[in-house]
Amino acid sequence: MRPTAIHILLIFAFSYLATGCGATVHPPAHVADPVPVYVADYGVHSTLMLPVAGPNDGRYVEYAFGDWGYCAANRGAPQDAVGALLASWGSALGRRYMVLTPGNEYPLPRVSLPKSAFAVTVSRARAECVLKKLDARWEKHAKTAVHVGSNDVTYVKDPAPYGLFSSCNRFTADTLMELGCEVDGPAVSSNFNRGAPRQAAAVTANKETQK
Repeated sequence: MRPTAIHILLIFAFSYLATGCGATVHPPAHVADPVPVYVADYGVHSTLMLPVAGPNDGRYVEYAFGDWGYCAANRGAPQDAVGALLASWGSALGRRYMVLTPGNEYPLPRVSLPKSAFAVTVSRARAECVLKKLDARWEKHAKTAVHVGSNDVTYVKDPAPYGLFSSCNRFTADTLMELGCEVDGPAVSSNFNRGAPRQAAAVTANKETQK
C-alpha cells in the first residue's frame, strides 16, 4: 500500500518528536527576591511547577497544557498522541498541587512522577504574576473540570489551540519567557536543558575574547 499524504505527515511528526532535540532555558542573570520554578520532563510532554504565593510551606502548583482527548479523556495510545498534534478537537489546561520537602531535588507529585526536573531562578514578582494569570485562565473554565486519578491532575477545557507547533512544550517555553527566561531552540521535545544565565554567559564570552 502506498503511503498517503497523511501517513507521511504522521511519520514526519513522530520522527520530529522522537529526535529528542530540546530547547535550552537561560534564566535571568540578576533578579530581586529570587525564587525557583521547576521544568519537569515526562518523556513526551513537559510541565512547569510554580511556587504558591504566600506562606505556603513549600507548596507548588504544576500547570500542563495538552489535547483534551489525550489528557482528560485518557486516550493515550501512541496514535492518539500523534493524532492530537495534527488534528486536535480541543485543548486542556491541567493543574495539581505538591510540596517541595527538604532533601528533595524538586517538588514530588503523589503519583505519575516526572523522568527529571530542574530549577531555574526567576523573580518572585514575575512568578506570582504568571501564576495569577494561569489560575485565572483555569478558573474561568472550572465548570468543565475533569479529574484524572491516574495522574492526580484536574483538567479544564482551554480555548487555546493545540497542535504540533502549539503543544505542551511550546506552552512551557512561552511561560518560561513570561518569567523572564530566554529559550533557545525549537520547543518541540519535552527534553529542555538548563543553560547559563544569558547575561552572565555574555560577560564570560567577552572576557574570553579579551584574553
